[in-house]
Amino acid sequence: RAKDKLLNQALAAEEQLDNSEPAQDLLDLEGMDTHLAFVLASRGIITMEDWERRKGDWLPTLADGDYIQSLMVPCYEAGKYASWIAAPKVGIDNKPGDFEYVKLHMA
Repeated sequence: RAKDKLLNQALAAEEQLDNSEPAQDLLDLEGMDTHLAFVLASRGIITMEDWERRKGDWLPTLADGDYIQSLMVPCYEAGKYASWIAAPKVGIDNKPGDFEYVKLHMA
């Protein structure tokens, strides 16, 4: 049953690809290959104008980059991790996460 469903989905997707043909300006875009152009065309992006209007739906925007930068707050406290870094499950040589691997001796 699952195999039949997957096959039907693949056939439907292929038919959808066949029904939409990308414009030459989209095919001429640097880095664009034929398969990707047909996939985009099946999703309503047929010309470069369509791509320019909807590329923000797939590619990160400047606002996305600003948001990511706002999350990346450094953490300098011993034993703590910055919010974007997961604490290790186990330390090096099975030491605890708060093990002092480097001891700083200030003169």
